[in-house]
Amino acid sequence: MPNNEDEAHRNNARREDTRRKIQLGGLVIKAGIGGLPPAVILGVLLDGADRVADGAELIRLKKLGHLALVGEPG
Repeated sequence: MPNNEDEAHRNNARREDTRRKIQLGGLVIKAGIGGLPPAVILGVLLDGADRVADGAELIRLKKLGHLALVGEPG
């Protein structure tokens, strides 16, 4: 039988997971692609995941994202 500590840990993990999903959804919206069909959004993300394997592209995309998030070059 689970104890209160186990339940608290599960609740905390669930909250952290929910928070992360909300943050990621916010990034999709901030990028201006929130209105696209889910398959297109996933395609964009998969394409980006392939591109960041290149170190130079990772650096470029990180700078672009930082600029969009905080308004100044990273």
